[in-house]
Amino acid sequence: MQLKKIKIIHFITTLGVGGAEKVLFNLIKNNKDRNLEHEIICLNKGGLIKKKIKKLNVKVICLNLEENFVKGIFACFNYIKGIKQKNNTVIQTWLPHADLIGGLISKFCGFNKIIWNIRISNFTTGSFKIKTFLVVIINGILSYFIPKKIISCSVAGIKSHISLGYNKNLFYLIHNGFNKKKILKRSFKFSKKFTIGIFSRYHKVKNHLYLFKALNILKNKKYEFKLLLLGPNIDIQNKRLLKDIKINNIYDEVIFVKKKGILDISKYFSYLDLYILCSKTEGFPNVLGEAIINGVNVLSTDVGDAKLMVPCKKNIIYKSDVIEFSKKIEVFAQLYDFKKSRKNILKKNSLTFYKKFSQNKMLYKYQKLWKTI
Repeated sequence: MQLKKIKIIHFITTLGVGGAEKVLFNLIKNNKDRNLEHEIICLNKGGLIKKKIKKLNVKVICLNLEENFVKGIFACFNYIKGIKQKNNTVIQTWLPHADLIGGLISKFCGFNKIIWNIRISNFTTGSFKIKTFLVVIINGILSYFIPKKIISCSVAGIKSHISLGYNKNLFYLIHNGFNKKKILKRSFKFSKKFTIGIFSRYHKVKNHLYLFKALNILKNKKYEFKLLLLGPNIDIQNKRLLKDIKINNIYDEVIFVKKKGILDISKYFSYLDLYILCSKTEGFPNVLGEAIINGVNVLSTDVGDAKLMVPCKKNIIYKSDVIEFSKKIEVFAQLYDFKKSRKNILKKNSLTFYKKFSQNKMLYKYQKLWKTI
């Protein structure tokens, strides 16, 4: 007996190079189940991931709500209403705005198999727009009426959303998954000095300034190092970024790597001796996992599920104190012996991490939920 095909319609805010977008791309790319068929409805224009997904022969509809909200909503409503096989269709939404819009439209059109997907773990940092926070509050109320399940990529995210009124009985934890990596040899393309990296957009939630201040202390102690910066809006044309670097007297130590549309950042970890995540808030930070699985030492602020990801407690920055932060970095600077650590301890850390957070585990959990909801 041939099983009926299940259509998964994904609602997502954008298709740029973000954490949720990468997870969605990997779920579709690695789908080997012919009974699962994917479609994507993007609330806005799309982005780099859109091109990658379309190459997989997956239908992508962009509503362009930023340009014409009413027109986009009506187009989406008519499309969803026209789907006849409601019992064999799962609505999977990603991020607050898509949870709200995709959830409401689908429910109004008679769909019951609706799954939300939350990625944020902390709204108390003041780093989110008021509009986004209001959407989350509204979703908390609607969570008792619209979704059948709510996926969270982090334990911290579940706790945070329950505190904001979300239905605690609907949560389903699926950590982000990673591919096993061959650990590359340390490359000296950029520097032979102790090299630190941070790969993210320049935004107050990513807290670059906190790191710059800590590195200023290290420089005053006569430590030699380089700082590799990679991410959207990371370049010398970013006046605010440049000002923060110069104020902390580390301009000569900074290496700007300007690359557009990077999906696989694995090779960039081979230039590092220490990766630092200094964000004010995260859910399940993909880039931290990428660093560990690529065999790099890590330091992270106590955000999201970082404590579950790092090898041990010494890798967590518990206090938001710049002096303490600089001391943590100093420990790694003093132990700067990449040849020994990269072959032994870091390789073991990579394998341990992969066993806990493999991409196959993530894929299995998503597909199981889609089939059984």
